[in-house]
Amino acid sequence: MSHPQDAAAATALEAGREALVDGDLAAALDHFAAVVATAPDRTDGFGHLGALYAGLGELARAEGCYDHVLAVDPADTDARYNRGVVRMRAERYDAAHDDFAAVSAALPADPDARNNLAVAAFMRGHFPEARRELDTVLAVAPDHVSAVLNLCDVAMAQGDPDAAIAACDACLAVRWDQEVQQRRIALGADAAARALAAARPLAAAATA
Repeated sequence: MSHPQDAAAATALEAGREALVDGDLAAALDHFAAVVATAPDRTDGFGHLGALYAGLGELARAEGCYDHVLAVDPADTDARYNRGVVRMRAERYDAAHDDFAAVSAALPADPDARNNLAVAAFMRGHFPEARRELDTVLAVAPDHVSAVLNLCDVAMAQGDPDAAIAACDACLAVRWDQEVQQRRIALGADAAARALAAARPLAAAATA
């Protein structure tokens, strides 16, 4: 038998979704807050509320919503991923790393979780781990643009521009992307400048 609270929560949830479609964030917030007040065990209400708070920049409240979801269902990978994103935005990279590591362990084929895990590792200064995770993503999805650009950053931090160029080339061989193309051009220009700088002492020695 359904309870009146369940019907009220479902109605408020649908109204919140419709308000989001209409762009009425204040109304959506009120409706989703009504869902969690009426049915605190409904994780979908907290999930929507967390996403809305995150979109409004209220990161602590968003994280609290995802904490509630995970307290009810620790296996909810969507909530854990979204909490990781919120923690990244709050520059809490250790905590974000833990969330993305857990999602990657639960969903090893999810490239976005692994890509974000790499970013969290990079921000913690763990370049080899970041490189390993990005290599794993690009081995199966060479045109994952975010991972390509992130690998460029990691490879340059490691002093390996050839790896950055190779990642761009592999992506562009699959599909064209303006941002990757621009990065590839910049990397090529840097490589040419380095080659020219290295050749100058030899030229000077030859004319001495």
